Amino acid sequence: MKVKAIKIFFMYLFCTMISHAQNDREIDGVIIPKTIKFAEKEMFINGVGIRSKFWSEIYTQALYLTKPSKNAAEILNSDTKMAVIIYIRSTLVTAQKFSKSLVKGLKKTLTDEQVLTFNNQIGLLNELLNQEKIAKNDVFTMIYNDEDKAMWVIKNGVVKGQIPGFEFKKAFFGIWLSENPVNASLKDNLLGQY
Repeated sequence: MKVKAIKIFFMYLFCTMISHAQNDREIDGVIIPKTIKFAEKEMFINGVGIRSKFWSEIYTQALYLTKPSKNAAEILNSDTKMAVIIYIRSTLVTAQKFSKSLVKGLKKTLTDEQVLTFNNQIGLLNELLNQEKIAKNDVFTMIYNDEDKAMWVIKNGVVKGQIPGFEFKKAFFGIWLSENPVNASLKDNLLGQY
């Protein structure tokens, strides 16, 4: 019954995203919805950026918030629904490389003690991202749900699992929004500072 409810819920989420298609915008061949809904709560696009490596686009990323903000600390400390959607743009991205880069980003923004604190969540993130191969044009949606205090990991519209903890959410979104982000220009773009 629970699985059926989750499937119905994500069909609703998918339909909601489609219903806003007239408001979508295209960025370098990727269609970015201006709004998404999760658990009856609408989130608005805050910013979009491209992560490149060696002159090659790795992924396009969009940040969604219930209330747009240019204040990174405010976003990180906000216990409200928020999401990042990552559009894989390169055939060079594998599941192992993707999960490794996210974990590396986490470790860049955390102290050694914090990394140990989040050891279980980091292990779960690795597990969820390595369940199957990643291909160009795959879409990952990571949504923090303030109701269950968990980050939902969704690949191509299919729920892969949840990672518990508001503090982990702060660390995860800190990959891009902390004082020591993986890429400063990507941080600016996600904050709408083009």
